[in-house]
Amino acid sequence: MTLTFEHVSYRSYDVVVTAVVTRSGVFQLGPGHGFFGTSETPPNAAGEVMTSTARIISPEPGVEEWTASCVGGHAQGVVHIPSPPTPPKLTVHGPLTVLATGHHGATDPLRATAVDSRGRRLDAHCTPAMLPLTPRRTKVTCTSARDSAGRVGVTSRVVTVLGASAQLVHLRDSLGPSHLRNLIEAAHVEVEKRDGPAAALRLGLVLDALPGSGLRGQRLSDVREDIVRIGRILGRTIPVVHAVRPGETIWSVVTDTLRHKTGSAPDNHAIALGVRLVLAVNPGAMDRFGVLHPGTVLALPL
Repeated sequence: MTLTFEHVSYRSYDVVVTAVVTRSGVFQLGPGHGFFGTSETPPNAAGEVMTSTARIISPEPGVEEWTASCVGGHAQGVVHIPSPPTPPKLTVHGPLTVLATGHHGATDPLRATAVDSRGRRLDAHCTPAMLPLTPRRTKVTCTSARDSAGRVGVTSRVVTVLGASAQLVHLRDSLGPSHLRNLIEAAHVEVEKRDGPAAALRLGLVLDALPGSGLRGQRLSDVREDIVRIGRILGRTIPVVHAVRPGETIWSVVTDTLRHKTGSAPDNHAIALGVRLVLAVNPGAMDRFGVLHPGTVLALPL
């Protein structure tokens, strides 16, 4: 009696038993599974060669032991079942919450790397590359190139895009009670009202207040970058404006603005030209006595 295995794969395999049967009896394969009896093929003195085949579907990967027996015979065998081939493995990199960077949303929020079942690198890409602001939650699907067997790896992530309103709320909440926080909240109110020009003006006032906000170094740079990015999301140019502070004059405002812009102290001629321009674009900024009152918002096209 012999016990062999054929067509072994992760999907199925055949268990084949061959025996010479000389006496009537039941031929058994495995634990109590009868596949044929000698009554179906009467034995003779010379012996009848009989074969039994069992097909095993969807076997478990690993090692399986089999036994076969009949009258006067016994055989054992071991079959090694391979693991099923796996599609390329994808690893997705990137956050699940991203900041919109412009009016159309966020660009290329995720990237992916892929390896096949043998550990070889494959190309991979994620779509869509541009996540819109509406809806704010978008399904991003990352797909690998085909491996040598034509398989592809696919995985998905749901990414949330934070628009102008959400970014302003996050920025506001990162600050303690302050004038700057109040200005950011005022900008948020205009964004919620969908008043683009008013929101852009409020953002301009936030930028104007930054030098005196107490923020320093990288934190100051980060907040300025946040405000500029939010302006891009709104599709608006943030105007250069200034809220007059106590003790300031039109002359001092223009002087400080030009010094900040050029990095050096302006001469009186440049300041005088700047004053004329600022007064021209801000009619009525000063009262009839030529006084510039605190809180007056000036456009500074310098």
